[in-house]
Amino acid sequence: MPSAFGDLNGPGNQQVWIDVARTGQDWGANRTDYRGEVRYYGNGYGSWGGNWGWEANFGGFGVGGRFSIPSGERNQQYHVLWSGTFSRYHDGEGWAGSFYCSAWIDTDHSSVGDGGANTTEEAPPRIPKPPTAPQNLRVVDVLPVSAGVGYDGPADHRGAAVEQFRARWFLINNTNNPVIWTDDASNGYTNPGGGGGPQLTPGQVYHVYVSARNAAGWGPEAGIALETLAGGRAWDGSTFRNCKVRAWDGSQWRLHRVRSWDGSQWRNVR
Repeated sequence: MPSAFGDLNGPGNQQVWIDVARTGQDWGANRTDYRGEVRYYGNGYGSWGGNWGWEANFGGFGVGGRFSIPSGERNQQYHVLWSGTFSRYHDGEGWAGSFYCSAWIDTDHSSVGDGGANTTEEAPPRIPKPPTAPQNLRVVDVLPVSAGVGYDGPADHRGAAVEQFRARWFLINNTNNPVIWTDDASNGYTNPGGGGGPQLTPGQVYHVYVSARNAAGWGPEAGIALETLAGGRAWDGSTFRNCKVRAWDGSQWRLHRVRSWDGSQWRNVR
């Protein structure tokens, strides 16, 4: 809480005092709130009947007025010229800088004089913003009835640590359509078939959107599309199980999709 005294240039050691203190932040309004105060200090002189002027500036917020020195204003007694609040707004990334504060008294009286005081308020803490989107989305572990999407965290947390990830799965590449599964426990990897969600359909295209949340809220989503494998099923004596189709590429067996001709195009076999 910086404060400062400044001497008036009369012979009586009169002073002006300025103070500023941060009182809080409003994240929604993107601002920091402050309290300021300006005082006149008497020291060794009685009352003066003049109507004296004063002014102060708190980083662009200006106040001012007129005052008379009350009777008996001496021996470090003070008279509050102004006490109030003001706010300073942050930029779009939540930053705000330090600022200069000054106060000046002009009495036009040779025994009291003129003078000023100044101080600098340090930059306030950054106001957090929602994080940027997760990055490096990639399709992994693709099977007929399950598939995974891996991803890395946001490049910029924007002032607050990531607290949660969310993955949303859709059949259509449009987030206005109904979601088939929301993975609120996602943390770098999401897979409905392997993470408590529904089984996927073989040969179906899915669209996955992932976002991150910090103390300031949810950030934008990053998306990726994938297609599950199409294949057959085999009876194991109690249930039908998925079969993987593989082909030899000359060095190893690789997974392949099975397609059939419908008379106009090749379609995935489900």
